[in-house]
Amino acid sequence: MKKIQLNPVGWMSQLSQLEVSKLEDTTNSNLYQLFRNCCLAVLNSGVDEDNYEMLFAPYESFD
Repeated sequence: MKKIQLNPVGWMSQLSQLEVSKLEDTTNSNLYQLFRNCCLAVLNSGVDEDNYEMLFAPYESFD
């Protein structure tokens, strides 16, 4: 299996090594949940729906 390294650009390159490690370590951390919710918000940008539960329901298994 090949090892792949992805390097973020833009503001994501500002993450500290500790923050990156926390994102890699567990999906139960507060930082991971914040990152996940921000990603989902971007996926739903431009949508007219304002109900949080309805917006994120299709992405329940998004990890």
